[in-house]
Amino acid sequence: DFDETKSEFIASATVQLSPGVSLETRQASAKLDDDDTVVAVIDTGIDYNHPSLKGSFLFDGDELVGHNFLNPSFLPYDYSLDGGKLTDHGTHVAGILRQRFSKARIIPLRGYEAPASELIAKLETLKSRGYFVRVINGSFGGYGPTVPVKKIFEKVALRFPETLFVFAAGNDGYNNDIELHYPAALTETYSNIISV
Repeated sequence: DFDETKSEFIASATVQLSPGVSLETRQASAKLDDDDTVVAVIDTGIDYNHPSLKGSFLFDGDELVGHNFLNPSFLPYDYSLDGGKLTDHGTHVAGILRQRFSKARIIPLRGYEAPASELIAKLETLKSRGYFVRVINGSFGGYGPTVPVKKIFEKVALRFPETLFVFAAGNDGYNNDIELHYPAALTETYSNIISV
């Protein structure tokens, strides 16, 4: 269930998608439309100059709060490694967040296969600077227990039990109870991870 009045994701719902196909959500709750809510978007980066995203990001003085794990010398801008053209995926995700949760502040984190130690260190640094990341969105993943993101987010979710992790269930139409898509399939082990 989604409580429109509180902008809160609430526990245990079953959503009927089509005959014979339902989506069950696990108990998870996070207020997402408070001024102090921080959402980290781990993706391709974000076009933080996009006019629709104005006012969505955290700044420490003139410095954008975020990180580029692929190339720490550069800001986490939404571009491909192939010719530097805009990829738009992370920007699109940020746009969805902005449209629905206009008060939440977004921290762009570019590169989803960063080593767990680097991601944990960055989240710890953010926390020490007063930016508690309440929600982490990850629209990525892979199949099978050997994909790198499985081990990465096992460690990160364990280290940050107070953070809600929202991971993509995949775009392939597979039954995730049979074809496990990680890190979304970690919902069975970690109560702070949900799969969408």
